[in-house]
Formats: sequence, C-alpha cells, structure tokens
Amino acid sequence: MTTSDRSRNDTAQAPAVSHVVVGCDGAEGSEEVLAAAAYEARQHAVPLRVLVAYEVPVPMDPEIPQPEFDEEELASGSRLAAQESWQRIRDRADFSGLDVRIEARRGNPAHVLIDEGGEHGLIVVGRRHKNLVERLLLGSTCSHVAKHADCAVLLVPLHSASKD
Repeated sequence: MTTSDRSRNDTAQAPAVSHVVVGCDGAEGSEEVLAAAAYEARQHAVPLRVLVAYEVPVPMDPEIPQPEFDEEELASGSRLAAQESWQRIRDRADFSGLDVRIEARRGNPAHVLIDEGGEHGLIVVGRRHKNLVERLLLGSTCSHVAKHADCAVLLVPLHSASKD
C-alpha cells in the first residue's frame, strides 16, 4: 500500500463530525472557548450544542438545615447566562445560519459533555493553566474529557489575565 493509498484509506475511515459540543460555565475565557466551538461548527457545517452543566448540592448531614434549591430556577438562570454569552459572540462574528441549541443539564460537567459528544461529535473545552494543587484538589474537566471521550476533543488553551 502506498502512502497516498494509506492517506485515502485513513480519510475514508475517519468519521465525519456530526455536531460540536461546548460547555459554557461563565468562567474567565469561556466565551473564547464558545467562539472556537462556533468557528468549528461553521467550518464543519454542523449544529452547535452549548451546554451548561449544574449540580444541586447534596446535604452532607441531614441534621443540619440546608438552603432550599429551586432546580428549575438554577437551570433557567444558567441557560440565560449562556444565551447572553452566545449573543456577545454572535455580535462579534458572523455566525448567521448556524444551528445553535443552548441547554442546561444536571450533572458533572465532564460527564455531560462526554454524553452529548457521543461517538461522532467534536467536544471543545478550555484548558486553564492551573497549578498542581488546584488540579489535584479540583480535578480538571478538560483532562477528564480528553481521557474519556469517544469522539474528537479540541483543547483551547486559556491564559489567565492574573498571575498564579
């Protein structure tokens, strides 16, 4: 098999991207990641799925009174924040005609992104430069997605404006 045959064969086996998935958490740099995802969706001519993952706190001790959480209000507020971020991105660049769906989903952010990515999506995540202690204590959505996703993952490096 020649190199050109192998390249043609590899291309034929590579699945097409069916949709682009991005998380929008409102953190510094999240709009940069959202813009990168919109660009990828436009380049592949596929839908963009903007997800806001949220988790409802679970009481550690049932004896201690816990504040009430209205899950629908939490989801609605999260969705609204993502819609506002998308509006700012759309106003800065021409993403007219792009099929965009914004959803709030209950669950761990990495798991929500991986589930939505499936086998043929493209998941776009920001890679923040955290120090070792932050990575060990907080974990990394980016690392988890990159290790466990069944589809392609695009890591967008984010450089914090503040020094660590």
